[in-house]
Amino acid sequence: MKIVASTGILWPEHGVREAIEHFGRAGVNEIEIYISPDSIVSRFDGSVNDSGMREVLRLVADLSMECLNLHAPMLRGDDSFSFRKRIGVLNATISLAARFGIPSVTLHPVHYAKSEEELEFALSEGHDARNAFLPGFEMIEQQAEEASVMFLIENVQHAADRTLVNGPSRMHLVLQAFSAPALVNLDLDHADSRLKAEFISKLGPKIAAVQVRELNTRFSGDIDAFTRSCPNLKLITIEGRCNLDYLEPLSKKVRSLNARHS
Repeated sequence: MKIVASTGILWPEHGVREAIEHFGRAGVNEIEIYISPDSIVSRFDGSVNDSGMREVLRLVADLSMECLNLHAPMLRGDDSFSFRKRIGVLNATISLAARFGIPSVTLHPVHYAKSEEELEFALSEGHDARNAFLPGFEMIEQQAEEASVMFLIENVQHAADRTLVNGPSRMHLVLQAFSAPALVNLDLDHADSRLKAEFISKLGPKIAAVQVRELNTRFSGDIDAFTRSCPNLKLITIEGRCNLDYLEPLSKKVRSLNARHS
């Protein structure tokens, strides 16, 4: 099990390079790169900024760190409704992972489903979740398979009446709908607390990553259980904006660094 700091923690206050520099000074040795809208690693017309990614990964190597995962970007405004642009962004993200040897890419429902409403309907009615997938997503899956890039599917819940992929049964249906290899990136803060044990019992072998926003004593039992029960578990991603207050001793180091550089 590895604890990996995500550059998404410090966005938007700090860009990718700044976040990596902060983590390097704080002693982190493995990271997830969240491709934020201001990122230098991908252009959102679907093209890949190789030079930008090379620059970022050179910094990662110079600081004796390793990038284990790319978090696909979240498009905004009208772009978020464009199937073509969303497919283009996925193509760019997988290309980046393949070209630079990054083994996995995390996806939210917005990355593979036509809309949250269609995915919610398919899952709640027991329909094939594949029916809600983006047109052309099969090309993205083929691209990932050929590049040996693993999809990590994150559970999401936006409101009490829109649970989306936020339970082991629903996650199982979504994983079945993927033709490319896919495992689970479980966000404990999104998951219903009553279902955490069920996630382990039903999806243990499929869980490859766990996100924890508040790494404190209230999650210690969960982490121990996941470590024992999930043979694929490689990392725990510390995700979420500015929640390093709960991560010790890293939080003190980062707060101190921020104070000195503000």
